[in-house]
Amino acid sequence: MNNCLNCGTRYTPQNEQHKYCTQKCRVEAFHKRKTGVLTGVLTDRVTEYQTHSKTALNTIILAKDDYDELQSRVVQAESWNDTKDELIYQHKSTITHWQQMCEFWKSKYEELLKKNAEERLEQETKHRQELSNLKEELNSSKIFEKVASILQPR
Repeated sequence: MNNCLNCGTRYTPQNEQHKYCTQKCRVEAFHKRKTGVLTGVLTDRVTEYQTHSKTALNTIILAKDDYDELQSRVVQAESWNDTKDELIYQHKSTITHWQQMCEFWKSKYEELLKKNAEERLEQETKHRQELSNLKEELNSSKIFEKVASILQPR
């Protein structure tokens, strides 16, 4: 009887070269040598955790405490992700609100500029009319004086 070099169980070798109890243990030992990652045996202190199927090795062995810590970190990361998503939503809402406020005040400003320009144009037109009237009065009074000076006896 020999002990398996991978899992440690006792087995009866079929010939002198057998070092592992099963083909599965032989393959796992090969992966251990090539990748340096633990695989294989599950004990009461160890939990198996499946990894992505494209990895060279499909199982990783973690101690129960490490697995629990990893699980708590995953829960914490998911909580942070939810918080991040909520903050992003709030910031987008705030940005949208301020964009709307900027558009509102921009339209108010343009409206006031237009109103001010119309009022100034109206005042300028009114002043031009008054100046034109004064000029006519001045011209007519000079003409009146000339006519009066001509008609006056000498």
